[in-house]
Amino acid sequence: MNTDKLKRFFGVISDKFFIKFFAAWFLSSAFTMLSRSEDIALTPFSGVNIAVFIALFLSSFVFCMAIESKIKNSSKIVMTASFTAFACLLAAKVNSMYMYIAAAIIYFLIVKYVFAEKSQKYVNLSKRTVIVLSVLLTALFLYISLSISVLRCVTYSAPNFDFGIFCNMYHNMKTHLLPVTTCERDTVLSHFAVHISPALYVFLPVYAVFPYPVTVAVCQIAAIYSGIIPFMLIAKKHNITGLPLVLLSVVFAASPVLIGGCMFDFHENCLLVPFLMWMFFFYEKKKAIPTFIFALLTLLVKEDAFIYIIVFAVYVIFTEREIKKSAGLIVMSAAYFLFACYMLKTYGTGIMSGRFDSMIQEGDGLLGIIKTVVMNPGYTIKQIFITEDDTPKKLFYFCQLVFPLAFMPFMTKKYSRLILVLPVFLNLLTDYTYQYDIFFQYSFGIETLLLYLSLINIKDMPEDKKRFTSVLASGLTLIMFSMIITPQYIAYRKQYSENKELYKKMDAVLEEIPEEKSIAASAFLVPKLTNRDKIYETFYHKTFDTDFAVLDIRPSYYANESYEQAEEYEKAGYNLVFKEEACIMIYEAPKK
Repeated sequence: MNTDKLKRFFGVISDKFFIKFFAAWFLSSAFTMLSRSEDIALTPFSGVNIAVFIALFLSSFVFCMAIESKIKNSSKIVMTASFTAFACLLAAKVNSMYMYIAAAIIYFLIVKYVFAEKSQKYVNLSKRTVIVLSVLLTALFLYISLSISVLRCVTYSAPNFDFGIFCNMYHNMKTHLLPVTTCERDTVLSHFAVHISPALYVFLPVYAVFPYPVTVAVCQIAAIYSGIIPFMLIAKKHNITGLPLVLLSVVFAASPVLIGGCMFDFHENCLLVPFLMWMFFFYEKKKAIPTFIFALLTLLVKEDAFIYIIVFAVYVIFTEREIKKSAGLIVMSAAYFLFACYMLKTYGTGIMSGRFDSMIQEGDGLLGIIKTVVMNPGYTIKQIFITEDDTPKKLFYFCQLVFPLAFMPFMTKKYSRLILVLPVFLNLLTDYTYQYDIFFQYSFGIETLLLYLSLINIKDMPEDKKRFTSVLASGLTLIMFSMIITPQYIAYRKQYSENKELYKKMDAVLEEIPEEKSIAASAFLVPKLTNRDKIYETFYHKTFDTDFAVLDIRPSYYANESYEQAEEYEKAGYNLVFKEEACIMIYEAPKK
């Protein structure tokens, strides 16, 4: 046999062998990991039976061979899928951004290898299959997200800030049509004195029918996931079809940024996702009136939402040269922002510009940020990448934004599109740590812009690159979802199942307190008790003027602080009327 032929023969054999080898290794490792409950980072060998592992490996190898015999070139796909499963399990067990970055690099190399052959054929999905798969996958991640939000409510794990204040606000909106709270600033105050958010009335009809705290949490998830409708319509308009469309639905539905932002626990910012995405869709359809309607709705979410509209308008100027429409959006946004600033300064608590104090010289106001950026770029770069405690939090935050999107927002030669990335820097320029943390609401608008920009960029790619990028993005999204969201889901399911009777008892006891009575309660009990005109959080309410004091004495929920507060209420003459160990204490005010 010719030497060259021998080399080609053994080259093909070794190539196919190693593909199946790694696929089987990842599969058997994933199964092994599933069977181990201990921390794999601390116990490298315990619990691993070598005979069982070898049996799993050989079974997996045979499985790969069987698949390959039925479907040509399937081994590469199996290897990709098996590593994805392995990486997801690893991420769920080892919650570390360093581990995630390492897994992301390996996953990139695998996907790059699998899709190296441009001529390689893959299964084409019918339109019906694409719709069914997209709906089922979205439903799966919707279920997980809803479960976490609902379980936070029913396990009394959602505190007053920032869940109880919105529950109390919706109670007052239902009864008085006014967004009044008592537990936000420990006094009767309109929430609009803190943030001007008329868009919150969108949820009022639902709350009026189902007036429960859990309704507020469900509304937020529903609002966010409704944004996938215009997202998919935009993708369809740009001729993104088949497998890439299904995988992009996963990128949206499993987005760690969107789901993570619901973890703490409700905010008006959730409405930015559907409003902005519908605005983008109607702009793409060249329908001016709906575009402006959703731009206005976006402005009504919060006073600082104007930045997203202005950035989008500037993007339109530089990419589409639509001066009139863009000018209209800019004027409307600037006018509304100035009006909101005036109202907050005159009748409210003022604009929260203190979060950018590190970028503003005294007396400059918000425009001082621009002055600092222009006059001192060195300091600006330092602020973007370095935190006060010299940790990589901001770098990790940036990775959490762009890795699940496989850097799609930056994959373009039309650099004017990068204008849509600019709001990211607002969250990086501040020292306010919650703004560069995906478990808070400050990334909803930014993530929506990045998702839209990803669609714009991927539409310009050839089909093979679309497939490669969508596979890469969906895999990186799933791995980060497993690292950040899955442990939350498992933990809350376990917490609820182990303490179900405790929560039923807490529900029954708290529901017995008459709604007309005023209450001071521990932070995690406030949401359940917000169906009344006066509800306060004991940590801030230092006067003894309420009808009842309800204290949380569960060991993991500031029980020591509650016992200290109990002594103060007893000194003030309050009488203990109920106590359940490791549960609740209720004090009633002395009879007048």
